[in-house]
Amino acid sequence: MADSSPYCSVCRRAIGSTAGPRQARTACRGPPGASTAPRRRGPDTSRKAGRGQRAGSTAFPARFLASPAHPPGPCGIETATEIAEGRPRLSVALVARGELGARLSAGARGHLRQACDRLGITVVEHTEVEAVEAARVLCADGSSLASDATVWTAGFAVGPVAAAGGLEVTENGRIVVDRTMRSVSHPNVYAVGDCAYAIGDNGRPLPMACASAGYTGMRATAAIVGSLTGRKIANTRLEYLGNHISLGRRDGILQTVDDEGRAKPKYVGGRKAARIKADILRMSLWATSHPTFGLPRRKRRLAAAPHASAEKAVA
Repeated sequence: MADSSPYCSVCRRAIGSTAGPRQARTACRGPPGASTAPRRRGPDTSRKAGRGQRAGSTAFPARFLASPAHPPGPCGIETATEIAEGRPRLSVALVARGELGARLSAGARGHLRQACDRLGITVVEHTEVEAVEAARVLCADGSSLASDATVWTAGFAVGPVAAAGGLEVTENGRIVVDRTMRSVSHPNVYAVGDCAYAIGDNGRPLPMACASAGYTGMRATAAIVGSLTGRKIANTRLEYLGNHISLGRRDGILQTVDDEGRAKPKYVGGRKAARIKADILRMSLWATSHPTFGLPRRKRRLAAAPHASAEKAVA
């Protein structure tokens, strides 16, 4: 663009999205002419509030891209609500491929919609994003949404290292592990977190999320310590309890799930949920800045390797 301003001279809107594009482009659309009203499939589920539509609003200066997650994930929701609360003069829209908050309970979905209305966020549901340009978002149905900045919240993906190294992996590249987080094909390799395909206590694979990564880490640590010291490996839990979504700094949703991974009817919302989420983040930040906290002070004697003992007996 010839204009040195960081904002497009055509549009002044920012879009936070959980809809997935197949490609991304960076060229500005140039002069006006592209449609800014999407043709939505199904019933009109757009929700608007006056504060998000004020004239003369300034655009969010950073440019990001939007997520292919389906149904729409928490990341796009958290990003849109955080921007809308922190910059109330912005016109913020949240685009979802399916229903917004589809995995939440009915009560939690209602709470989410009320939060979007309160923050002045325009919610566009059942709309798939095909591409992102400098000044607009292109939808699969041929329509477009004007956008001076687009926040693209990406989903999870696993790198090709494990598959290239010969480990047994799933179709999406996750390392198949047993209850001790050991690779089923290479017993000397342990995997934890999002790259591990572990079956939880409910018989279902643990989802790729921080809420389940902690359990896999504790399980692997106990297994490694037990194998090195010859001690019994503790049977720690492998479970996924639910989702925690921030809706700005003073609101949130804590949604628990059952053994089938479905949302339970009850949820925690409002300031209480926001405080819980803030405490978790503070604890995580503190733990990251104090990596040696909690290390065992007591030294344990390593157990002799089985093959070494056999060689000594033969000698």
